[in-house]
Amino acid sequence: MTVCGYNLAQDEYQVSVVAAAPIDNAPRDRDPWLLVAWILVALLFATQWYVYDGSRGTASPYVYYLGWSCLVWALAPVVIWFARRQPFSSQTWPRWLGLHLVASSALASVQSLGEALVKWERVAHAVPFQALASHYLLQHLQLYVVAYWGLVAVAEVLRMHDRATRHRLYTAELERRLSEAHLGVLRAQLRPHFLFNTLQTAVVLLRENPRAAEDTLLNLSALLRASLSDFQENEVPLRKELQFLRSYATIQQLRFGKRLQIRLCADQDTLDLSIPALILQPLVENAVKHGVEAHKGNDVVTVRAHQEHGLLTLEVQNCSSRLSATVEQLSTHGVGLVNTRERLRHLYGEQQSMELTNLQPCGVCVRLAFPAHQASVQEARGASRNRSDTYATSR
Repeated sequence: MTVCGYNLAQDEYQVSVVAAAPIDNAPRDRDPWLLVAWILVALLFATQWYVYDGSRGTASPYVYYLGWSCLVWALAPVVIWFARRQPFSSQTWPRWLGLHLVASSALASVQSLGEALVKWERVAHAVPFQALASHYLLQHLQLYVVAYWGLVAVAEVLRMHDRATRHRLYTAELERRLSEAHLGVLRAQLRPHFLFNTLQTAVVLLRENPRAAEDTLLNLSALLRASLSDFQENEVPLRKELQFLRSYATIQQLRFGKRLQIRLCADQDTLDLSIPALILQPLVENAVKHGVEAHKGNDVVTVRAHQEHGLLTLEVQNCSSRLSATVEQLSTHGVGLVNTRERLRHLYGEQQSMELTNLQPCGVCVRLAFPAHQASVQEARGASRNRSDTYATSR
């Protein structure tokens, strides 16, 4: 189980990961295949001896050889079961060796005597049982012992393979949970960062426009409520993200008035696709901060969404800023870009990209691309219930 959160008292992020217990039971999905292998081996041995005796002109009916082969391999499932119950380890190998030496001798003796008994009945007691028992013990006992240890070796190989498979699954599960914990921290970073910057906006408006400051705080309250109740998952439908972004745009437009326009443009077929929760808000915030807030004059911030070749592309651009450093330098400073790059990497691995480019004659565009995939039915229905706006559909 993974737990993450923001500790307001200590001003730090806390993450604890409780590892899931590894699966101890050996996989049973291969048991039918072991049965099939046992049947094939029995048929192979029966056919081999039937052909051998047939070449010498002494062949009996095939059913006899089949019964003999089943008798020979009758205890194979018992050996496999016993080897599973008594696995080899560096701590218990003396006991393991002793148990299997006794078991191999006992089972080989039982099989040899059983074969002698079948032969004795087949010849109608014409040969003394003691003579047949001595013959089969001397001629076949070592073969049964070798077969026993061969089956034990097969069981050990399968056990080690199962153990390695469980270890890989366990490691993958731990990595997944650690990744979820990291994503939880990245999401948690957005809330105090967003809250701090919006409160700054309200403080500025208190002096200039008290009514606008009041509206800002009311919108902020609604946004925080939405972020706490609707954005607990790693991904949400684009429709829900745009609803949140529209409320955030209202706050920014209250601050800058007619100097700022924020346009939300999404193709209709992208609205129900999944995107990382709260991925657009910090990018719009950066576009405002480095655009209309840093320069005199007006600005237009545009958010676009479209899909092509299996990728969903999100673009956030303004018209009044320029890149002052390389993409690598910009994406390693500040919460917004660092957070965005890390979340994309954790969610989509190498299948994602983030690009920052200068526009002509002026402006900067941030372009995100990652695999287009449909939001879950529950998420999509939740977004539809909350829908109150119609979005422009243009590229």
